[in-house]
Amino acid sequence: AVPAAPRASSPPPASSPTHTLAQALFGETSIKIALYLGAFFVIAAATILAALVEAARLPILLSATALFAVGAMTTRKRLSQPSFVLFAVFSAMLLPDARVLADLLDLRTPLLHAYWLLVSLSLALVWGLGTRGYRSRLFSLLALLALESAAIRLTAFLEAPMELSLALSAAVALGGALGAGALRRRGENRLAVPLLALTKALQAGILLTSFGLTAFRLLDGANAWDPLWWLAQALAWALVAAELILSAETFSFLPFAYLVPFVLAPIPWLALNVVDDPIGTLQLLVLSLWGAFFAAGDPLLPRLRWERVRKYAFPFLLGSGGVFAGAVLLALVHWAAQETILPLFLVLTWIAVVYAALHALRPRRPLWVVALLAALGAYFAFFALPFMEDRSFFTGYKLALAALLLLAPDLLPIRRAATAKAWRWPLRALGGFFTAVSVLYLLVVGGSHPGEAALLFGLYALFFLAYALLRWGPWLGGLFTAGLALALFYALQALAVPHRLPAFVALAFLYVAAGKLLARRLAGNWPEMLRLSGMVLGAVVVLGAPFGEERGAAVYVALLGLLFAWESFSRRQAWPEGAVHVSLALAYVLLLRDLHVRETALYPLGIGLILLALDWLFGILYRGTRLALWPSRLLGGTVVGVATLFLLFGTRLPQTPAWAFGLLTVFFVAYALYHRAPALGYIPGAYLPLTVLYTLRFFEIERWLLPIILLATLYYLAGAFLRRLPARNEWAVMLRNGGLILGALTALSAPFEKSGVFAALPVAVAATLFAAEAFTRRNVWLGFPANLLYLMGYFLLLARLNVEEPQFYSVGAAILGMVMHYLLVRSGSKTGAFLTGMFSQLALLGTTYVQLVSTERLLFFAVLFFQALVVLGYGVVIRSRSLVFTPILFAVLAVFTVLYGTLKGILTVVLIGCTGLLLIGLGILALLLRERLAELRDRMSDWIA
Repeated sequence: AVPAAPRASSPPPASSPTHTLAQALFGETSIKIALYLGAFFVIAAATILAALVEAARLPILLSATALFAVGAMTTRKRLSQPSFVLFAVFSAMLLPDARVLADLLDLRTPLLHAYWLLVSLSLALVWGLGTRGYRSRLFSLLALLALESAAIRLTAFLEAPMELSLALSAAVALGGALGAGALRRRGENRLAVPLLALTKALQAGILLTSFGLTAFRLLDGANAWDPLWWLAQALAWALVAAELILSAETFSFLPFAYLVPFVLAPIPWLALNVVDDPIGTLQLLVLSLWGAFFAAGDPLLPRLRWERVRKYAFPFLLGSGGVFAGAVLLALVHWAAQETILPLFLVLTWIAVVYAALHALRPRRPLWVVALLAALGAYFAFFALPFMEDRSFFTGYKLALAALLLLAPDLLPIRRAATAKAWRWPLRALGGFFTAVSVLYLLVVGGSHPGEAALLFGLYALFFLAYALLRWGPWLGGLFTAGLALALFYALQALAVPHRLPAFVALAFLYVAAGKLLARRLAGNWPEMLRLSGMVLGAVVVLGAPFGEERGAAVYVALLGLLFAWESFSRRQAWPEGAVHVSLALAYVLLLRDLHVRETALYPLGIGLILLALDWLFGILYRGTRLALWPSRLLGGTVVGVATLFLLFGTRLPQTPAWAFGLLTVFFVAYALYHRAPALGYIPGAYLPLTVLYTLRFFEIERWLLPIILLATLYYLAGAFLRRLPARNEWAVMLRNGGLILGALTALSAPFEKSGVFAALPVAVAATLFAAEAFTRRNVWLGFPANLLYLMGYFLLLARLNVEEPQFYSVGAAILGMVMHYLLVRSGSKTGAFLTGMFSQLALLGTTYVQLVSTERLLFFAVLFFQALVVLGYGVVIRSRSLVFTPILFAVLAVFTVLYGTLKGILTVVLIGCTGLLLIGLGILALLLRERLAELRDRMSDWIA
């Protein structure tokens, strides 16, 4: 045998590098921790010592500060990291030194502000030197913050308002931006970016503070404040803009150029607040010119040779929007304060002119949209000018004129496709919007101004006819037909014509007829548009007719239904079928309304029958796919169901349900036969008994069991007869099932009829029907309802004979139960047989035992003993364990009950002793006969339960 090759040994895993104790103690991390922690402890110790010894407070702090300064300078060249930490501690201790010195000198304002101004400048100088010496981002940020603090202290020293502080802070931010730019040019982005970020944060704070301060000045209106300080705010915004320009040049990867116009926008307004009211006319004029100046940068700046300037063209165009928005806002405030709208009209007109000119130079949709919106604002403001106030114009005229002015230019030809889109689509969008607003307004107020509404809708109809013919084609002609119909509606209302439906029905027929005639001479979509317009108008008239009070509306709605039917059959189209259903159903409702019919059930009854009848008619005449097939059937059946509920519970007179249910019976018999659907036969099978019941009620006959059970028997016999025919098997099943169901319901209603013992006869007939069906189908489970109905009839007979003895009830229940048990045993249903047998014997033996205990009569002991023997004999014959052990158990229980009743006078102790001896004896007997009991259990193992 060849020896197995030795397995190649895998290399041992590389061990992780171990660190010695010296490396751990003298590592960089350990050193940093020691330095910073030691610095903290020194500062804390010095502060605590100074607090405890007030006289030595300043010397201690100065000594510690000097110590750290000397340590930073001596270690700077050799140990840069320790030197940085020592310098940071030294600069941090300068602030508590200055505070302690100020407390000792007890300085008061304004010397205190001058003192802290010098301290802030000194700290800025120290941290500036630290930035240069250590190239530290922390020191650069602290230096900028110190200069910001110096600006605030200078404002406080001069006792100037906050506006000066904003200007000085903006200057400091500009200085920070210059420093960041210088650092970036030197390649030190690590220092430049954090400094630039802090500069932007300061600028954001400056601008937000300026907004809040401006709002306060305008709302406060204090006369003690000199308006010249508005210039300081203007200067602050100008400095922020200068800083943004500088940042845009230095850090070109950030979108600072887009912020420049928005920062420059309020500067003229702030400056002019010195000489003019904030909402004055001069302000509006200057802001309008300032916005135009910004907008002029869009076409002019790209023509310059300097690339740095050309990139501001689009930002200044966006900024012009902000300036013009401010001008509009000031004009609105001016209108609210001085109640003159002329400045607003002029500003909006100027904006429209500026942006329209820019759009004319280089078409762009956003510019054209803004120009059109401004022009629309000026258009509506024109009607509020002083010389127009005395002239009242209907608002609908204003809206309609605006919409037509916007849409009319679209009819003019424009050759260039790209230019045409830029010009046309904003006009179309705004024109369509104002058309919709105008139409909605006319629909809302047209009832109070019918003449004006008729005129405007007629004008719209003519305009959209021209629009469809010249531009959009036939499908826009639907607006023409709709406008003409609305014009007709309001014209009839203005003329107070009482009957308006004939005009609209005629117009709908005219549309459809015109489409038919035009289709013979002209190919295209115009005939289809007219035909659809007539159909839509007819649908609107049909749906709106119930809301009117015009008599004879049913005729016109029915005519429109015939129009829909004609369209459906003539063009072989399925969709008008639903309109036919709705039209004729509503015509029926309107007819009942005109006849003042108050019987609620007749409304859903007629609607449901109309829907189902039309479904039947379309099924016969229409050849093709029907869209309304199942919706009409489901809706019709649902409505008929609702009508049935009204007939059952909502009518007082019995003749209405009698003939209504008779009509439903005849209809559904024919409906089921035509569709050859035996399942539908259950519907007339249910309505016929209802017809009989309400007919009996009409003739004041209070006994219904005999007619209904005879009807159920006829159902069943008809089904049995049809069962012999091979082609009618499904109809036979339906009739037999209907007879069984009707018989069961009749039997359940038998206790409610006051006919004495005669009431038990229909129950027995119903039970016989179930028994016959069980034997016919050879289905043992149908014996359950048969036995239950027999039992019900038996109980009903006993109750009507005033029999109160429980034995009669229990014996009858037991006999029927045993019969059912036998049938279930023969069918092989073990579980059903067990449950039925247990119920039967428990009902029989349990009733007798309860009577034995309650009455204490030995007669019931004898009865129980005899019943137990009968059940035991049946159990032995049928070989059922449950029917053997249960009667034995009841017999023993009865013996013990009698025994205890007889010996109840004996002492309790003797009774207990006897009971114990008895139990012992039974135990010994069981022990002696254990083998025999096992043998008996084996013998009975093949018995059923």
